[in-house]
Amino acid sequence: MNGGADAVRRAITSARVVKFPGGGGDDGGERLNLALAEKERSDLGNAERLIARHGKDLLFVRERGWHWWCGTHWEEEGADDEVRRRAHETARSIVEEMDALQKRGAPKWQSEADFNDGLDKLLKWATASGNEDKTRKMIAQAVPYLSVAPAELDADPLELNLLNGTIR
Repeated sequence: MNGGADAVRRAITSARVVKFPGGGGDDGGERLNLALAEKERSDLGNAERLIARHGKDLLFVRERGWHWWCGTHWEEEGADDEVRRRAHETARSIVEEMDALQKRGAPKWQSEADFNDGLDKLLKWATASGNEDKTRKMIAQAVPYLSVAPAELDADPLELNLLNGTIR
């Protein structure tokens, strides 16, 4: 039988995490970087980047706060710092999006000058996105897409989760 924590994690992830091309929590592959490079240069666009890269491992529990998947369970302790670290990683990864665009090259419909201008703007956005205010807003914008009610974490009171499975 699958572990209860793992089953809850899968259910919550599939029900609540917004999926983007490349899938949530991708390791930063080329396809994901190209898809995210097209996102808005806004706090919401950065929240979508955070969700796409780390959403499967982050959970906002209403009335409790942030939790993060530590490999065996949803951990509350240290979650605020973990979410902030992942927001920082997301901001830094915007440079990888720019790199993916450079490797792909300008689309046929766009002039080289306009393409390069867009790359410059994306680089400036990457730098700005690392600022405290931008990372805080990125996290705040992600909350509605990663939140669950506390009752959803323990949906079956007769199940007991263990490291090697679930007892019912």
